Amino acid sequence: HSLLDLSTEILHNEDRNAQQKSDTLTLQQFKEKLIRLYEPQALNKQILLSVQIADNADQFQFPKNKLLQIAGNLITNAIKFTDNEGKVDVLLNAQKTSEQEQLFITISDTGIGMDAAAADEILNGVKDSGMGTAGEAGYGFGLPLVKRLVESLDGKMTIESALGKGTIFQITIAYPVNIDN
Repeated sequence: HSLLDLSTEILHNEDRNAQQKSDTLTLQQFKEKLIRLYEPQALNKQILLSVQIADNADQFQFPKNKLLQIAGNLITNAIKFTDNEGKVDVLLNAQKTSEQEQLFITISDTGIGMDAAAADEILNGVKDSGMGTAGEAGYGFGLPLVKRLVESLDGKMTIESALGKGTIFQITIAYPVNIDN
């Protein structure tokens, strides 16, 4: 059992419990939780953490299952690889159609960035992310774990990055609309 397998197994068991509780969040609650959880880490490096909700976002409740882990891992990484006095922006958006509700999480930073090959290697668990800008240690399972969590929700994750230019992570998760109402 690798550490990643073990953590996935633990999360899977937590998921089953979470699904039974079926906790939901609004965008506003999600925003407040992210600020409360990650602002102290950002302030330690004098990084401006901004969490915004898109102006045109639709309002609905969505399952919080896995979302805090996904966003949390990406925000932690963004802070880790951004120099002091840098910036990490989180944009939350939600769009509703008659068939589905889509949640969009975009996390961008002014960090050190990475080339496409490094992004692929990190995502596939081949390479760990290395040390942060203030010497923070990396465990190497953050991004592969995020990728697995996103895929387990049938979501999509894209990475735009260039060395020295920062990184943008875009997560899209669609939920079928409940037609029982």
